[in-house]
Amino acid sequence: GGSLPQRGGGAGRASEASSRRQSMNPRSSSMGLRKSSAGLRSGTVNGRRSDPRPTTDRGFINASIRALINYLMDHEYGQALSPKILTRPTQRDFSNIVTFLFRQIDANLPRSGKFEDEVLTMYKALHYPFSISKTSLHAVGSPHTWPHLLASISWMIELLEYDEKVADAEDEELRKAENDDADLNDEALGEKAFFAYLGKAYTAFLAGEDEIYTQLEEDFVARIHGRNDTAAETLETLQGDIERLRGEIEAVRNRTDVLPELRARRADLESDKAKFGDLIDQLETHKAGLEHKAATRAADIAAREADMEAMRGDIARLKQIIAQQELSPEDVKRMRAERERLQEGMEAAAAQRARETQRLIAAETALNKTLEDLDANVADYRAKAADLRLLPASARNANGRDLDIAVNRGAATDAELAGAEFDRALFATDVHTTLRSLLNDVKDDFAHRRQAARQALLNAMDEDEKGQESLSEMLDAASLLEGRVQRAEETYRREKESLEKTLAALVRDTEEAEQQAHALRDPGDVEERYGVANRRVAALKRELEADVAHFAIERSTLHRRIFDCLTNIADSKERTEKLVAELHEFYRHKQARLCDGMEIQG
Repeated sequence: GGSLPQRGGGAGRASEASSRRQSMNPRSSSMGLRKSSAGLRSGTVNGRRSDPRPTTDRGFINASIRALINYLMDHEYGQALSPKILTRPTQRDFSNIVTFLFRQIDANLPRSGKFEDEVLTMYKALHYPFSISKTSLHAVGSPHTWPHLLASISWMIELLEYDEKVADAEDEELRKAENDDADLNDEALGEKAFFAYLGKAYTAFLAGEDEIYTQLEEDFVARIHGRNDTAAETLETLQGDIERLRGEIEAVRNRTDVLPELRARRADLESDKAKFGDLIDQLETHKAGLEHKAATRAADIAAREADMEAMRGDIARLKQIIAQQELSPEDVKRMRAERERLQEGMEAAAAQRARETQRLIAAETALNKTLEDLDANVADYRAKAADLRLLPASARNANGRDLDIAVNRGAATDAELAGAEFDRALFATDVHTTLRSLLNDVKDDFAHRRQAARQALLNAMDEDEKGQESLSEMLDAASLLEGRVQRAEETYRREKESLEKTLAALVRDTEEAEQQAHALRDPGDVEERYGVANRRVAALKRELEADVAHFAIERSTLHRRIFDCLTNIADSKERTEKLVAELHEFYRHKQARLCDGMEIQG
């Protein structure tokens, strides 16, 4: 026997047994799957296996719902549950129930991808013998699909209940293996006893319970020693029996005088035994044939008597009807023909209804898929229109035009609408005429803006070239001015040195004049000469200070002019580069938006 993988979410002994099997004796679930599906014998229709169960029968549906409710309540299902909910469940109810059942099989089952694909993959892995379509998973509560899905859930519940019974049987075997009176020759029980001890001892070891671990080990060793002693005693007994039998065999071998006679007698007896066996087989076969014929004849007699009795009743009933009615045999034939025709018409109408129902389900599924794709396209259109500043109507590029699209899902189910009326009812705006015309206007507007931006970019590039030329000229002028400043500073330095030398010479002359004045001792002449010298020195100082001030002013003015020129050049270059960069960025954004707008229009 086998078991399913570890389950989760259940309560009581089933979950404990499942966890024990998962940790100590893991097995595959292929045997359980075969046993669960072996009882469903069915034929094939159009290459697919048909379900022999009366899935559409009301009694079968009610029994399946009761079994599902009992299982979910026994295993602590945490959602709302009632027969009314399970009569026409929603997509969410079905998803919760199936996910709960899958978690009973695998508590760590991950959720990845679409729910419909996960359901189909799980049933395929469990070898469910009948097919489940994606269409039925999209319309769970439909009267045409829910009975088949309920039958698949009932099959899974039977599989889970079978697994719980297998777990209980394995627990019972473990308890037998741990019993001291267990059969010593049963190797499987010995292995289970050892694995049971190993699991408990390892659990105590991990928990740090050394006393329990030591006690388990002593009990297991004592049990093994006891069994070994019993086995030794049994071995001694068997060895004594072997010795006794060997003596008997030796005694028989010593009686060689009667051995040929016994062998001949044995051969005759074996021959007679074979003959009697063949005779018994023949008699058994003959007896079985006679019993079969008697049973067949008795059944035939009973069936014929029942038919005769039924015919007698039909004859009496027909005689009574004929006696009471005024219809002729032709009327009876006509009524029978009419009834057969009506029966055939009803069967044809039922078949046509079934085909139309399937077509309706397929059409509803396709319509829902188309509406989902349409919603996705409209959402994508709105996002791109918002990026292009076309939505809402007050946006910068909309210019008061209403370019929004809204889908009316109610019009999709109105069977009286078709063609252009359907399009007008499905969209709040006429997409083919009004909205296309507005988008063409927006496209033309963007084309004009792009042309203007391109012309502005070309003009800016021309201005940039002119600015580069002016910058080059101003840099050349700045170089000339720097040369002039250097030459003026050199001239100023030389003249300053000359004036300083002249001033030094005047100072020396003054000192010499003072010395001569002292030497001559002529106060009037000295005073006059001293005054002349002082005036000359003062004049030269004023001239020197005037030249120094003049050169300082000229130098400061020249520096300021050079600094202003360089500042103007740098500011002009920065403004030109910034303007060119802005024009490049503006042109790139406009071109990208125009390309997106043309893609949407296309």
